[in-house]
Amino acid sequence: MADHRPRLLRAFAAFTFFTGWAGDFWRGLGGWILFGVIAAIVVGVGVWIAWQAPRRLPVPWTLIVYSCVLALSIVWSSYPVVTAAAAAIQVAIVVVAVGLASTLTIAELVNAATSALRWIVGLSIVFELIVAVIIRRPILPAYLAGTIDPPTVLYWSRDELFGSGKIQGITGNSSLLAMVALLLAIVSVLRIVHSRVRRVQAIAWFGVALATMLLTRAATVLIASVVVAVVAGVLVLWSTHRGWAVTSLAAGVLGSAAVSCTEPLRSALLDVFGKSSDLTGRAEIWAAVWRYVEQRPITGWGWSGYWAPWAEPLGTIARRNGVQVLHAHNAWLDVWLQVGIFGLLAFAMMISANITATIKHAEHVPCSPLVRLTPILFLVAALVQSLTESRLLIEGGAFTAIVFWLAAKRTLVAHPEVSEGNPRGVSAWSRRPGSAPRGR
Repeated sequence: MADHRPRLLRAFAAFTFFTGWAGDFWRGLGGWILFGVIAAIVVGVGVWIAWQAPRRLPVPWTLIVYSCVLALSIVWSSYPVVTAAAAAIQVAIVVVAVGLASTLTIAELVNAATSALRWIVGLSIVFELIVAVIIRRPILPAYLAGTIDPPTVLYWSRDELFGSGKIQGITGNSSLLAMVALLLAIVSVLRIVHSRVRRVQAIAWFGVALATMLLTRAATVLIASVVVAVVAGVLVLWSTHRGWAVTSLAAGVLGSAAVSCTEPLRSALLDVFGKSSDLTGRAEIWAAVWRYVEQRPITGWGWSGYWAPWAEPLGTIARRNGVQVLHAHNAWLDVWLQVGIFGLLAFAMMISANITATIKHAEHVPCSPLVRLTPILFLVAALVQSLTESRLLIEGGAFTAIVFWLAAKRTLVAHPEVSEGNPRGVSAWSRRPGSAPRGR
């Protein structure tokens, strides 16, 4: 009898990516109870996979330090119960990522992520069509059903597919849907350029992803797409193996051009997408958060991930349009607020180690460009988003960054000449085009 475990593992990975990026779909469909049950199943299966993994994956020390800082903040937290729960969630994300990274290759993870991205974007378009054509009015998520005269921001869908506003899809959030669409665009382009398998399908999904990005009218994600394109261009120059001089020169020119046009580009995008000059109130939110950072700059107020509105002072930091703001709209400022300057340093070291591992993997491990570039470009997109959103710290944002990092580390361990820092290790870029295995 055929062993179906690898197929089930890949399906579970796709489901995990879907739940991480589209947790609001489950919450909107069946409330927090349904989401809690599904999250518990994902964590339970993930823990079992990690326990049954044939080889124990070494967890990077920077990830351990960062997670320990989050857990230790229980000691000085202003809301210790919330911090304990949030720290447990962080540990659960790490364990699930360890389990999948220990049993699946990066190629399999890329395919699983691609499936999840397609489901989210595809269901979002169908969902918005149903709302626009059949329901014909904004609808609330299940956990807010019956709420009288709720603020516009709380609606699951605002029925804007054929209007002038922003669609939100099954995620219930235009910024999050735009980021999902950007990630789908990234893998679609890589498949179009570097894969001969299902190229027409990849072209179709790229078109759907691009249309979704435009319908969300998310200026930050459009800027992120420009940055991703620049980074991809630098990596392509690098792949010609002409040396660091050419690459550094190109990076300097592109960086200078980007800096010189930052303000005109920003102003133009704000005009196109109807944003205020302070990025839809973010400057006001950042100022409010900074006042609390100044009160506890060393230790922070305690880890929470997304802010628990019943926990003080999180419940009173900022309000916008009558609704409590639930994150700092900047991952770095959010970490500083919650776990202080040492937590911020631990977070920065973790991100730096992540970047280093994914670049080493791209440079030295023979694989298809799809597999080689996806972890880097996903991380670049997430880092740009982290300047205006805190998604990198929670749910799908945290899981995606960690699981690809761990998978890259696992692959590097199998190449001692790279993991030991041998500068004479064979470069994957030096392989002839088409000689590496191709991603599907």
